[in-house]
Formats: sequence, C-alpha cells, structure tokens
Amino acid sequence: NKQNEREAIYDALSHVNFDAAAEIDSRLTPALEQAQFRLVRITDPKIALDVRAGKLDGLPAGVDAILDVTVEESGYYHSMRAGGYSPMLQLKATLHSPESDDVDLDDDFGYYADWRDGGKDKRWVTTPKSMTFASVDLLKAGSTDVRAGLEKVVDQLVTLMVLDVQHRTPVKPRVD
Repeated sequence: NKQNEREAIYDALSHVNFDAAAEIDSRLTPALEQAQFRLVRITDPKIALDVRAGKLDGLPAGVDAILDVTVEESGYYHSMRAGGYSPMLQLKATLHSPESDDVDLDDDFGYYADWRDGGKDKRWVTTPKSMTFASVDLLKAGSTDVRAGLEKVVDQLVTLMVLDVQHRTPVKPRVD
C-alpha cells in the first residue's frame, strides 16, 4: 500500500510540474539584484563542490560573500492532523565569507513551510488550508492551483532569505 501511495503522489506531483530548486533559483537571483547585490553565479560544478568543501581559490576576484542555498525537503506528505496531503518545503541558506579569517559573516538560516503555524519563527511560512487535499486524486486534479500556491510559498521564502542576507551583509551600491 505504501508503495502504491508513493507512486500515486509522484504521479500527482508530476502533473504539478514544480521543481523547487529551479523555482527558487529563478526568483532569488532577481530578488537579490533588486536589493542592490552584485551577483556572480558559480555554474561550474567542480568550483561549486570546491567552494562547499572550503577550497575557495576558484572563486572570481572581489567576491565578498558566498550564499549557498539547499532544498532539504520538498513535496507533499500525508498528515491526518492537516486533513490530507499537505505541502512542505524546507530550505537551508548558508552565508559565509570567502576570507578564512573572517568568521563574522558565517551564518546558517533555515526556512520552512507547511500547514502548521510556525508561531514566532520568522522563517516559517504557514501554507493556506486550500493547499491541503483530502486525496491524491484531488491533489492531481488541482495541479494548476497547487503549482500557483507553491510559487507563492517560494516567493515568501525568497523574500525572507533576501531580508536575512541584507541584515547580515553590507549592501554595496551597484556601479553600472
């Protein structure tokens, strides 16, 4: 039964066609640029792996900070307390300095979204009840609305992330 349920959820989510990492990436870059951050994207997988391992000699000159964002969990899960299948999205953002002796900038931020109330946690987004579905079939049938709802959740999380980056790094004016 669990295998059949997993396959049904995968099928429903394939209709939603939502790639959390791609959605965050497409929104975070413009949001940071709008906040006056100059960005250098690391697209070379070897350099990215080296940076994650602390080997920073492959970074371009003039990099002031490194922002590493990871999608830790994404999807829908069944929760009796939520009343059905509910969305969940968990992100981790690590902001650190490229200078090994400058530890003042090092920081990790966790962002979470699901049906529960996050209380005073300012990095928690409570998803609307309309995003919880009583069955996988209803989830699949509502795929267009599900995708739109997930995009709104990503927008909220990206806004929180940009605020954290702004509070932890000095914004340097862009010179065009």
